[in-house]
Amino acid sequence: MIDHLKSRHSDKVEKDVQFFIKMRDSRKTMGGIFGKIDRQNIDGLVASYNISLLIAKSGKPHTMGENLILPAIQEAVTTVMHSDGRSVIKSMPLSNDTVARRINLMASDVEKTLYSILKTTEFSLQIDESTLPDNEALLLAYVRYILEGIMVEEMLFARPLVTDTKGESIYKVVENFFQEKEIPMNNIIACATDGAPAMVGFRYSLRRPSRTLVAKHLSGRLHNSLHIVITVINKIKASAVKERIFRQICHENETEFERLLLHTEVRWLSKGKCLSRFYSLFDTILEFLEEENPQLMQLVSAAKSDVAYLTDIFDKFNAINLQLQGNLVTLVKCKTVVSSFIGKLTLFKQNIARREFYQFPHLAGLQISDDDLLAYCEHLEVLKADMIKRFTDLLELEPPHWLIDPFCVAAPTVPLYLQEELMDLQSDCEEKAHFTMMGYERLWIAIAGRNKFPNLWKVAKLLVLAFPTSYLVERGFSAVVQLLTKQRNRLDISQCGDLRLLLTDMKPDINGIIDEHHAQVHPSH
Repeated sequence: MIDHLKSRHSDKVEKDVQFFIKMRDSRKTMGGIFGKIDRQNIDGLVASYNISLLIAKSGKPHTMGENLILPAIQEAVTTVMHSDGRSVIKSMPLSNDTVARRINLMASDVEKTLYSILKTTEFSLQIDESTLPDNEALLLAYVRYILEGIMVEEMLFARPLVTDTKGESIYKVVENFFQEKEIPMNNIIACATDGAPAMVGFRYSLRRPSRTLVAKHLSGRLHNSLHIVITVINKIKASAVKERIFRQICHENETEFERLLLHTEVRWLSKGKCLSRFYSLFDTILEFLEEENPQLMQLVSAAKSDVAYLTDIFDKFNAINLQLQGNLVTLVKCKTVVSSFIGKLTLFKQNIARREFYQFPHLAGLQISDDDLLAYCEHLEVLKADMIKRFTDLLELEPPHWLIDPFCVAAPTVPLYLQEELMDLQSDCEEKAHFTMMGYERLWIAIAGRNKFPNLWKVAKLLVLAFPTSYLVERGFSAVVQLLTKQRNRLDISQCGDLRLLLTDMKPDINGIIDEHHAQVHPSH
């Protein structure tokens, strides 16, 4: 050893023992080097999944990872940390195909978790179909269930309808899905459908409200006025030159808005926003049409009172639709909102007939003829009759008083098999405090999560869990339209995981996915 030291490391001959000990301890072993590389690979893999999840949540194309996110990370590491970020970038694969695989694996993981829950949990089901831009029919299904004292709403599936959209075909798709996933159909306590006879194969079938609360039965006159509005908007929006001229006129007139809104025939709520913007720019529109199309200007001017009325009535429909959106909306709340509005329609008619326009502010200040009043009163009457017909099942619903306020109902007034549990509930100070703080909906959800008062819950669960509106599936179809852009029109929406991750509130088990599909880089393998 001494001879080797003298011949090979002569510069260290005079060094003491401590020098060599320190040199030994400071050396990086091969194991340490590989351990660091392994850790970086795992962290990069986790980051790759998390970024892919963010891409899916944003509804953006998969190429965003490679074309935007990785270059942005490279720039941040280089500029801020003054470090070469190539090793970091290398550890986070985000190519188009890689992001697609990550998204599909995470969506599959979420689905497995959801299906596992539904196998042992009662839930309500909401289904609806719609036609995609390429004329393909898509069936969307949502479920609502209670997990650990929390109401959960999740998309169940999106499946194509290959042949037709008849009730029988839809029922077969639903039935095949439950058989394939081994989810007992007996767990369905309520199904919100379009009421087609072939769909009534579940334990309960509830006729859902129309896609929105806006009745499409406009009179010929009001329909023509609405058509004039849409014609003007399309004429201005169809030409970039005309839209620039219109914006310039708006700017000169110092209007609050400088653009008109397009409406979509699928979502009638958009007509309310479209009409409101149109009426706020009414004088500017007339000024624009005076040079562009004098004949159309005359039609618009003549329809001013109709546009004002339609703006007001659509605003009211939009308001009640917003009340019925979101989670925790029950059949009881839906009945309250709809019943109240039907009653208000009678008030609106009476007040308009007396030329009292407090509820119709856009009509106030206009010269309204008797013919105008007659047309608006007739329309309000048609609206009322139409809503009563549409919501017959809902209006006939009579929820028990103890469901809404279980602490103010005398136990002897309820059915015998519920009396003891109701008395127990009324004597439970904790549950009374929950009711005071959270309201009756959250109280019953919490009770279900704690498996208390089973007989009371058996009655309450249908009214609490059943879907009262089609808000969720409409939101789902909006997400489908968002995903199927011109650049992604070949995306198979029923097979890829993008729609699932865009809509779900459930979190995929990324570490579990890495354990299962990337064992070669995980330290435990």
